[in-house]
Amino acid sequence: MQASHWTAVAIVLIASSMLSQTAYPRDDAILDLVDSLRGGEQLTPQYVEKLAGCRLQRDADVSTGYFNVHRGACTHPAVASAELRTPTRSASARDGLVILYLRQPPCVRLEAVVSRYGEGEPGFPSPNAPAEEPMYLRYIEAGQRMSLGFQRQDPSCLSRVVVDRTER
Repeated sequence: MQASHWTAVAIVLIASSMLSQTAYPRDDAILDLVDSLRGGEQLTPQYVEKLAGCRLQRDADVSTGYFNVHRGACTHPAVASAELRTPTRSASARDGLVILYLRQPPCVRLEAVVSRYGEGEPGFPSPNAPAEEPMYLRYIEAGQRMSLGFQRQDPSCLSRVVVDRTER
């Protein structure tokens, strides 16, 4: 191949690399958000709204006597929407559960997750699960569980985050 072809390819790669670094938050920023949800204040609609830029509304159709379910779109550059389940007075849960549905791009790579949190325990969807159901890496600590979902089409891209702080 000609040198001018390789020069053109290099320019395109450099430009797209620069665009991806400036247009979307870096892996660390997204994982910092996850860490804030794991170790921060009690999971309330106000707290999740503040961290992820969401507008959560209570969904009366799916809320129960034990959990209030709040859903909404988010303005965070990496978070498309969120669902928060908060315990009612009748529940024995100590805190809530939050699910973040991430935008694609950016793509938080599997390597970044493993570098920060370790290997995790793999979890695979059931055979009759919808095609968009992710594969998970699960992390269990005292008082909480974290599940990080990766797209089946591109197993190296984080697509869903579940932080479950409902254990007593």
